[in-house]
Amino acid sequence: MKLLFLTPQIPYPPRQGTALRNWGLISHLARRHEIWLMSFTDTPVPATWPAELTAACRHIAAFSVPKRAVPDRLKTLLTSRLPDMAWRLWSPDFAAQLQAWTREQHFDIIQIEGIELARYGLSLQHSAFSTQHSALIFDDHNCEYLMQKRWFERDRKHPRRWHAALYSL
Repeated sequence: MKLLFLTPQIPYPPRQGTALRNWGLISHLARRHEIWLMSFTDTPVPATWPAELTAACRHIAAFSVPKRAVPDRLKTLLTSRLPDMAWRLWSPDFAAQLQAWTREQHFDIIQIEGIELARYGLSLQHSAFSTQHSALIFDDHNCEYLMQKRWFERDRKHPRRWHAALYSL
């Protein structure tokens, strides 16, 4: 099968939780399937990728993590129906590459790793691109709703933390 992974960070080298998990999935599935990878990086995109990554992934597209200033975050919180997490890794360049790949290729599975990338999956569901025969899989690593609810309950009891409680709400 041909699988497209959307990950919040390059999974190799696997140094932390999400990268460890994603690298485990990708490296295991690459033994029997063709893997394409779209991801974000907070370092400059290298001219060449590590051999382990290129051995596992047929194609790799990486994009710089979008920079969002506090005023921009506040503006989207007040004017958008989408939660802050939906904006955290929103990139028009990433979206355009995803549209190009799904227009040009048939993927048996498009796997979306993490809530920060959920918006890309939603855009695929509502697009005119040929994904009707692709299985969209969304894997949310954390229970974000429960975490935000707990932070809200904690922060609302402390007036100096009401701004954080409002965000979590």
